[in-house]
Amino acid sequence: MTIIEFWDELGIDKDEVSARFVGNMDLAAKCTMKYIDDNTFNELQTAMAEQNYSGIEIAAHTLKGVAGNLGFSEIQKIGQRMVDNVRANIYDSLDEDFEKLKIEQKKVCELAKQL
Repeated sequence: MTIIEFWDELGIDKDEVSARFVGNMDLAAKCTMKYIDDNTFNELQTAMAEQNYSGIEIAAHTLKGVAGNLGFSEIQKIGQRMVDNVRANIYDSLDEDFEKLKIEQKKVCELAKQL
């Protein structure tokens, strides 16, 4: 699978993400593959299990940024919502958001493994 096919599969704005990598598709693919090994999602999962709201905020914020840079807009959106809710002391939707995030994370990682 090429990086373009990967982006198409996920509905990613190719022009926007390509511009972030100055049109260097090899670099875009390399950074996307590195996302699989990023530990931030695991840190968020641990923080969720421990109900560590500070840890949730930090990990969700980091994940949101990394995902946003790679064009993973759904992960970015959910991460932002989790950060906003923790900062507002609203915790009742975190489990639901995290379940949605897990689905997106799995989809992105499974496709990235095909690059």
